[in-house]
Amino acid sequence: MPACHRSAVMPQNALRRLVQSIFLNEVFNQHRSSVSCCKGTQHILAFCYHNQFSCSVVVARGIIGTVASAVKEDSMKLCVTYCAKNKRDGSLPPDGLYNSLRIHRFASYCKEKHLNWAILSAKYGLFFPEESRQRYDVTFRSNPAYWIGTQVVAGGEGLPRSKSDIRLKELVKAVADQIATHSVGKIVYYYENRGPIQPPKGYLALLHSVVDNCNRVHSWPELLECTSEHGTISATVRLDFDP
Repeated sequence: MPACHRSAVMPQNALRRLVQSIFLNEVFNQHRSSVSCCKGTQHILAFCYHNQFSCSVVVARGIIGTVASAVKEDSMKLCVTYCAKNKRDGSLPPDGLYNSLRIHRFASYCKEKHLNWAILSAKYGLFFPEESRQRYDVTFRSNPAYWIGTQVVAGGEGLPRSKSDIRLKELVKAVADQIATHSVGKIVYYYENRGPIQPPKGYLALLHSVVDNCNRVHSWPELLECTSEHGTISATVRLDFDP
């Protein structure tokens, strides 16, 4: 190859960083008021992820590319299940804090298969195995009158709608930031099949809001169908995730 042509070839990683940089610059210029509070690339990426800019086409300075290939190429798959009521005392990692057979089986499977995993906590958001947390008394309750059909319950008492909605939206922002920080591109959501008893809906509804930007109130079958249509979250009752 002639030297002039060889010098024009950009390494894939460098090209990805350049396209990502141009994309973030375009988002910042077009949505300055929305992202003015963002500090650093990860926070802007969280904003982009939550507002579904990740598959936008970038056309700037003569370079055309898709952010899907620039931002998502190095993304990881994260296996998630929801938290549990029974907890142990002390500052513990997730597989130690929750006294739950479901979580124990889930964590053991993920560790055996060397999968990335986290517990979705109603208080902390995504709770990763390298972290330690204290016990808490916060959970979700299905209520169609509340935002995304979910009421926050703290200390055994359901919060009023205004306070519950604020808490949920704060948690959505926190989880969006966690997803961006860990470069999560795909989520496998494991839930327990309890026969006629419906699984806790609020946890999957929260993830659906973060990842798919859908804030509608769904029934459980509708929620499974909607997440499936978006394709980023794969809900399953089987411990047979692909490595």
